[in-house]
Amino acid sequence: MAAKSNTFVLAVILFLFQAIPARAQINVAGTWSSNDGSMGTLTVSQSGDIVRMEYSHSNGRIVGHLRGNVFEGHWIQDLSGRRCSNTHDGSNYWGRMTFTFQGNSYSGMWGYCEDAPGTAFQGSRTGGGVRPSPAGTRQVRTTPVSQGQMIIDNWNTGGCSFTDNAVMNLTRPTYVESVQLWYNWSSGETSLPYTLSAGGRVLRQGDFHRGSCDPYQTAWCEATDSIGMAFPPGSYTFRTARGHVCQNSGSQNMGFIHVRGRSARGDEITVSPGATPQVVPTPPPSSNVDVNGLWKFQNQTMIFYQEGSTIRVVCTYRSGGRIVVWYGEGSIRGNHVRYHLHHTRNTAPDFENGIHEFDVSADGNAMSGTWGTDATPVRGNWTLERVGP
Repeated sequence: MAAKSNTFVLAVILFLFQAIPARAQINVAGTWSSNDGSMGTLTVSQSGDIVRMEYSHSNGRIVGHLRGNVFEGHWIQDLSGRRCSNTHDGSNYWGRMTFTFQGNSYSGMWGYCEDAPGTAFQGSRTGGGVRPSPAGTRQVRTTPVSQGQMIIDNWNTGGCSFTDNAVMNLTRPTYVESVQLWYNWSSGETSLPYTLSAGGRVLRQGDFHRGSCDPYQTAWCEATDSIGMAFPPGSYTFRTARGHVCQNSGSQNMGFIHVRGRSARGDEITVSPGATPQVVPTPPPSSNVDVNGLWKFQNQTMIFYQEGSTIRVVCTYRSGGRIVVWYGEGSIRGNHVRYHLHHTRNTAPDFENGIHEFDVSADGNAMSGTWGTDATPVRGNWTLERVGP
């Protein structure tokens, strides 16, 4: 009797499973775009539940599985805003990603490395289906890869503060083909003047150019230049005209730098050995602009103290019924003022620390520039007016 009962129960379970319809597998092959245009054209190929997507930014690709209308996988790039400790598809720049497809549109979430996807994006289909590639076919990358081996790479996954320099330490004769810094570009900014120096001697002046950008934090992009010089062992400093190069404790508080090249022969050396003692950072030049005194923006009153090229600022203002106090410290170069600010814990424990940059007007009575936080260095524009000595 027990055996017959068990057989009956098993038959009922099998019947119920057969009665549940399998989730339909949709076809997402074709071309898609993101609403903010950050990825350009997303070309999608599909074989069963295996989906691969490719986009032009930084040799971008997305790989994973589609179950019903939900895709789960990883994005991979040659460069991005964070460097992961392990690799995916040969790169340290990747993260988790999900898509939910609804007809000819989708919504998605992405994150860095193993972080849970938390940044939202959307997009829509722009072109018809592409013939699915055979299962197991290896996709061939067509985006050119920078020539030369990676010699220096101090990029990491930590958050950024700003500096105006990056150091290239070479332990053997090296032919440097190209250099990339990780830089926060202002709107409309496409080139960045720099000097390359060693031992207090300027070896080269040039311009970095805006390269590949993070697809979602589009102000963060490469600052890249072809060098084409051979150097003896030594320490060399790239100093940029604006202090927006990423640095953090993981990079030993030095600017993020990628150096590509190869070992150099002795007859290739184009820099004299006398130019390569350890670099002593050059202090900012003194400024003949005087910003000492009281300055005001709306309800914020600031006291600027200037000693040579050093700037210190104290500010008080009223916000939501409380008095807020912050203080800042930075420098002035020519007419350009830049400082970090910190809110006092007892007046504003929930306020973010920030960054202010200004250019002083010719008459010395106004400062126009940008304000932001450590996480988002440029969030808006403003102008201060001098109101007292």
